[in-house]
Amino acid sequence: MRFLLVALLAGLCAVSAVSVGNVDPEYSGKDTGNYSQKQKDVWRLFKYINQPSYYKDHVEIANNYNFYENKELYNKPEAIEEFYNYYKYGKLLQRGEIFSVFYEEHLEQAIALFKLFYYANNWETLYKTAVWARNNVNEGVFLYSFSVALIHRPDTYYIVLPPIYEIYPYYFYNTEVIQEAQYYKQLYYGQNARYYLERLSNGFGEIDYFNWEVPLKTGYYPSLSYPNGLQFPTRPNYVYLYEYFYNYGQKYGANKYAYSYTHVQDYERRIRDAIDSGYAYTKSGSKVDVFSQEGINILGNLIEGNPDSPYYQYYGGYQVFARHLLGYSYQPLDYQTTYPSALEHFETSLRDPVFYQLYKKLILYFYKYKNQLPYYTQNDLIFSGINVKNVEFDRLVTYFDYFYADLSNAVYVTPEEFVQDKFKVQVAQERLNHKPFTYKIYVDSDKDVEAVVKVFLGPKYDEYGRYINLTENWMNF
Repeated sequence: MRFLLVALLAGLCAVSAVSVGNVDPEYSGKDTGNYSQKQKDVWRLFKYINQPSYYKDHVEIANNYNFYENKELYNKPEAIEEFYNYYKYGKLLQRGEIFSVFYEEHLEQAIALFKLFYYANNWETLYKTAVWARNNVNEGVFLYSFSVALIHRPDTYYIVLPPIYEIYPYYFYNTEVIQEAQYYKQLYYGQNARYYLERLSNGFGEIDYFNWEVPLKTGYYPSLSYPNGLQFPTRPNYVYLYEYFYNYGQKYGANKYAYSYTHVQDYERRIRDAIDSGYAYTKSGSKVDVFSQEGINILGNLIEGNPDSPYYQYYGGYQVFARHLLGYSYQPLDYQTTYPSALEHFETSLRDPVFYQLYKKLILYFYKYKNQLPYYTQNDLIFSGINVKNVEFDRLVTYFDYFYADLSNAVYVTPEEFVQDKFKVQVAQERLNHKPFTYKIYVDSDKDVEAVVKVFLGPKYDEYGRYINLTENWMNF
């Protein structure tokens, strides 16, 4: 993929920004508590996220605000105590260290900080708490927790967040592009089915299936680096994932990630057992019917390993260890010094081809589940009185177009440069686009009735030029 970097003077060229005049329709006519100012305040908090904020008002708040001495300003005192214990006893991930939600210790801290934001009883308290955290908490923990809190609080969910690829460009642009952005600054101052269909469009075939016992043939070299300069872990072709090979030269001890191979094997067996037997266990030993009305949700929670899993300690966090193992990550020395792979960040997962192989494996569990359900009857599927007579499509023409993104957060600035905010650098990235097209569906109906029409687009031929029978290929649409 080709990139073009362009250095811009602030004020001379337009840079990506949000139109703060477009309030969510649901809030029109209501008191949004000075929406425009909130929007600007939030965007200032995300500026140069990997450096402390040097705005004068931020520095004053960050140095003087004490959330623990203002417990009455939060709706849940226990949330204050939970985060304070992390802060007081030095258990927080230090600034400058790498954060990933796929490490349990990191996620627990992020949840504790999220509660601090979420239970602030008004905007002023939330803002002061966020400014304090912006300069005193790990950058990744802050970014994750504050973003999640903003979209869940009823008084802030309408606020538009900056694009994640501009907040944290390290996860979206390779090391060469990031270095060039810094160079220009120095000059200036001196979802799985879609991936399968796209593979067909480019002459590739089925997504590969992998087996834990067989060397993983798909290597990956991400060419990405973290803000602290560490390169993302790489995975050679045909690597062994057994614990002996995977951990060669690294410590075992109490490090649970060193036993990722054993964990995924245990969790996969228990997931299959739940589907085959028709029930899952709870912590108390009781059985839950996975083929009940809510069965698909029970199975989904079990596979995802989320808090609604019927028995998390038994069915575990499958993806946590699968992503660590497949990403070929180094074992963490402790929770402060982790070295996550591309698979251990949601922002970078889709770059690794093995991500789609992993999700193919997960989806096959749901197919295994569905195969044990009763077949649909004709009455379940028919839309009585409706007849689709014909469908017409325009020719779909695709092409590559340049997309511009602000890369300024990737460069380091002085406190004066931070406040003046004059330097801008953009990256021009080629992205697939298409010309406008229309389609027509001709329908006969013997009554007036509301209906939903779903349209699925995909290639007609496989990688060998053979026609794809839609009846046999339904799972990829």
